[in-house]
Amino acid sequence: MEKFKNLLDKVETKDNVKESIVSNYPFSISLSEENFAKFAALTPDQKKKCMKYIVEHNIFEIQDINEQFLTPLNDEKRMLKNWLRLADKSDIELYTKASLQEQDAIENMARYMILETKQDVDEFWEKTGLREREARRIQQEEFIKNYKIQ
Repeated sequence: MEKFKNLLDKVETKDNVKESIVSNYPFSISLSEENFAKFAALTPDQKKKCMKYIVEHNIFEIQDINEQFLTPLNDEKRMLKNWLRLADKSDIELYTKASLQEQDAIENMARYMILETKQDVDEFWEKTGLREREARRIQQEEFIKNYKIQ
């Protein structure tokens, strides 16, 4: 009996979770079981982005919803990857040497920029300020080195 009770509890919990998600994100009722599981695993912020995309693009067909609900997240990933994928090795090294706060700031900055080409990425890295800071650090080291020699 305990086994059956546990099974029933699991089913009820799963149903409650599903009802909660559907009530907050009504389009999710149209998702297949597999896609619903993917959607349920997303963070609340990611779920909101998916819902916003579906609503703003007036997607009503079940098949279209199932095919496109992850589009905003996939686009975001593609754009975010470019800022690192197309970066020069020297920029990546500067990024890895930067503090976690600076790294987070750079990642956030990348979210708000369209980075599709190498030129876009180079301009992005120029705007981060890491290159300038490294140049100043090298200048200061040389100044100190020259000062000690005199």
